[in-house]
Amino acid sequence: MKLTNFVIERSGELSGLGQRWDLHNSAEFKKLEYRHADSVATLAWAVTRHQGFSGVNPARSCTIRFIGVTSITLSGATAHSVVRETSTLNEISWVAPLGTTPAEARQAGIRVPPAQESEGHLLFRFTDGREIEIGAQTATLEAAN
Repeated sequence: MKLTNFVIERSGELSGLGQRWDLHNSAEFKKLEYRHADSVATLAWAVTRHQGFSGVNPARSCTIRFIGVTSITLSGATAHSVVRETSTLNEISWVAPLGTTPAEARQAGIRVPPAQESEGHLLFRFTDGREIEIGAQTATLEAAN
């Protein structure tokens, strides 16, 4: 997958469109949308603080649009999770597709980075243990005020 206009800075932060996007501390996950007809998925966030995604970022919401989606994997909250915050992103990471991850790593709950970024998926982990993993040709950050 190619990230067209952003990079992952830290586990819950992106840098793109000339701004910093703190999706962990400053935003609430709103929705996942998938359109089968054109293989496009979007993940959407809205700010939860008055100062926005960061002190100088004026946007009030953002989406990551995935084009040429090859896979979407969803997992539910962990059974032992006591966290009730279902909309707080914990981390974003590059991972190898689940099918190419060694069985012993999968059994231990470990995800490995892809051999090449173009082969990787983006994994979004939430504080309650939910996960969204998306494989696509491209991912683009979009902002809204």
